[in-house]
Amino acid sequence: MMAAIAETEPYRRIVGPATRRRVRSTLRAALNSAIAQQLITFDPAAHVELDVGKRPKALVWTGERILPWKHTGEKPSSVMVRTPEHTGLFLDHVGSFPWSRL
Repeated sequence: MMAAIAETEPYRRIVGPATRRRVRSTLRAALNSAIAQQLITFDPAAHVELDVGKRPKALVWTGERILPWKHTGEKPSSVMVRTPEHTGLFLDHVGSFPWSRL
């Protein structure tokens, strides 16, 4: 069994430029805190150059976006927002499952 696990490729999620910039910001904050505590003397993350990244624009699921998605399977944006009506339908549907009354 261990051999089968060793042969599988590790799961790695590719992150976009905006996420990389946020990771670097978090790293720099930690390193700057370490500098203030005199644990290190410089911030090596300050010399890392990254691509400019913008966050994806969130789009609302509308009828004109739902129909093409049902036919092609491609989402109009990587971030999609449900309308209150869609959210209500989803919650009503989930509430009808027997396990939801536990």
